[in-house]
Amino acid sequence: MAGLEELHQSLTAAQAGIANGQASLGQAKELFEEAQRVIREAQGQADPWLPSQLAQAIEQIDVQVGKLANASELLTGYQSRL
Repeated sequence: MAGLEELHQSLTAAQAGIANGQASLGQAKELFEEAQRVIREAQGQADPWLPSQLAQAIEQIDVQVGKLANASELLTGYQSRL
């Protein structure tokens, strides 16, 4: 049973890592969105130029958040079956 307990501990640690990753991605997304707001305000135009990389970065963060959520669901399901 020691092996099973170690597996549970490892899964719990993995879940904590996923949660930390999700929090970090959330902070990064907020920073990119704030950068977009600052660029818009600095230009003072109705249709300001924004680097396409900002939108791409935000989109990729959303993709990664989704992947982490899926991984978390899989780990939770696996852990509940143990």
